[in-house]
Amino acid sequence: MSLFVLGVLFGWLVEWLFFNFYWQPNHSDSDSSANGEIDVLKQQLADKNNEITTLKSEISAAIANVKPAVVSGSAKKVSPQKSVRNAAAAKKKAAANTPQSSSFEKEMQKISGIGPKLSNTLFAAGFESFESLANAKTDELKKAISSSGTKYAMVDVMTWPEQAGYLDRGDTAGFDKLLESLKK
Repeated sequence: MSLFVLGVLFGWLVEWLFFNFYWQPNHSDSDSSANGEIDVLKQQLADKNNEITTLKSEISAAIANVKPAVVSGSAKKVSPQKSVRNAAAAKKKAAANTPQSSSFEKEMQKISGIGPKLSNTLFAAGFESFESLANAKTDELKKAISSSGTKYAMVDVMTWPEQAGYLDRGDTAGFDKLLESLKK
């Protein structure tokens, strides 16, 4: 019986040592770091709530400034939400109908891998000639096209400066030869 009691006491001693010298020091940091993360998240949430409040007040001010539409000489009330939606739709439609701002954007599409949207994006990023494309580093090109969305994030831009160099020099034979080698 006394051996049993000694075994229980020894077990408690081992458990107490394990808890105080191993478990507690290794796990007390995780509690404080979790509290720190929670504090950061609470601050981010408060910032977002402030942004939402600001946006709500801006939208309310914009809605208050909306005038009723005139139809056949009589005033027709338009709900503020519908008016804002109509204005956004009109802006989107106008942007879609805007022609390309340069003939170079169409010329840029000769380069393998550049289509209408990428040429538009590159032109907007400041690449307005084959010379500027030929002198560009691949990192610059990737940064410029990353703004157009994830659909274009994996585009291979490695040969674009070389292709643009041929087109800038007017070397169509060299350009065609390079395109043939890229197809293989």
